[in-house]
Amino acid sequence: MIPAYSELYLSDASLALGSMLETAVYLFEVDLKEFWRLFLASHVSDDFGNGLSGTVSGKSGWELAAEILDDAGIPFRREKPRGGVGRSREFWAGWALAQYQWRIGLPFRAIETFAPIETILLLYTPYHEMSVDHFVEAIETQRKTLPSQRPFATMTAKEKHPMTESLSATVKTADWKAEKHVPVITAPAAAKAGEPFDVEIAVGKEIPHPNTAQHHIAWMALHFVPAGANTSIELARIDLSAHGASLSDVPGPAATAPSARVRVSLAVSGTLHATAYCNLHGLWTSAAPISVA
Repeated sequence: MIPAYSELYLSDASLALGSMLETAVYLFEVDLKEFWRLFLASHVSDDFGNGLSGTVSGKSGWELAAEILDDAGIPFRREKPRGGVGRSREFWAGWALAQYQWRIGLPFRAIETFAPIETILLLYTPYHEMSVDHFVEAIETQRKTLPSQRPFATMTAKEKHPMTESLSATVKTADWKAEKHVPVITAPAAAKAGEPFDVEIAVGKEIPHPNTAQHHIAWMALHFVPAGANTSIELARIDLSAHGASLSDVPGPAATAPSARVRVSLAVSGTLHATAYCNLHGLWTSAAPISVA
């Protein structure tokens, strides 16, 4: 594949597309799917895909997001950024898509047919911790397996977006008393609105999980899904960095146990979700409902 434009612009382009999505969602308060639809229909998408230097390198993410909304006649909070960017899922999605589009040279509208923006968000975990080459390989694998003999409009949802189903199928759960990978949530069944309480998440509570450089829990995360909502709120993310690494056969001097306590407060009832990532056996999850009054 011929890159969409000179690699000299790639870093600026990736930052611009990432900050554009982050700005649209968190600063301008526009729904991500709606904004992405506007982006695909705009000249910005074409200019970006063709590597127009004034777009991929000459404008900030704020300027790109504002231009798209202005051209579409969409009112928004015209607020200037107050801090840095780059830590949200939306930023990563834009950054990774810019990297993929540069490598493959397809228009963003074509990419949307086999890797819609909501699917890219699902890939944040675990791909944001990996080299972007792994992300590109995953998208390319799905693109090449997408049925091409039938018009896209006639395909089933599974055929159009196979990554959405295949990724969710890899997240595992089980009885934590019999499976060492499952993160255990220890939290009260009920809490008072606005009052802080402790939530503990731990892997290997009943059956210890290995904690070696070869086999370990790399990170854990805690999310909250309010009752009736269709999206989650990340409460905490714990990176477990030390696993007894050593230059010899003797274990190193330090290891981080897969256990953490987080102090949170909630305003409404919902469900706590814990996720843990094993470097050999992937993603594991558990959930615990909590009543808030």
